[in-house]
Amino acid sequence: MGHVMLNPRRNSGFVDAICVALSLEILSQLSVKWETAAPVNGLRGNFLGRYRGQYESEVLTEVPGEIAAAVSRSDWTSVAMYLRAHREEIEPTNPKYRITQLLAALVILSKPVKWEDLRGIAACTDPDTKVDPSFRILPVSVACMEKIKDIGCRIGSECLR
Repeated sequence: MGHVMLNPRRNSGFVDAICVALSLEILSQLSVKWETAAPVNGLRGNFLGRYRGQYESEVLTEVPGEIAAAVSRSDWTSVAMYLRAHREEIEPTNPKYRITQLLAALVILSKPVKWEDLRGIAACTDPDTKVDPSFRILPVSVACMEKIKDIGCRIGSECLR
């Protein structure tokens, strides 16, 4: 769902991290909503919240202990510093990208997110999808990162000034 919202023709570690954050947010919101009003009989309850917690716990066993502890303490500054030092691990070509993307997603969710500001952001690349509509793994352009720099800064990317 996140890739459809952001634009499925482009991808990068940053885009994937936003998509993971959106997925986690949806799991949390549906978990609350489905406590009382599930769309299908038998789905009522907090199973989505438990699923999210289990997923996060499993992934956090793969990170250094001090980073897992920082997540437990909601020490997002330390996690962002770790992400900055390991920025190459967020890219889809890196074997550790799923772990790093979850950490980035948790940091993204540490503050409110204006999801509407992120719509179509993945298409904002060089070249953009109007010039080259094929699927490509490309970073979001500097000009577009400026529009959403708060998200980039949260996860330890260079903050544009």
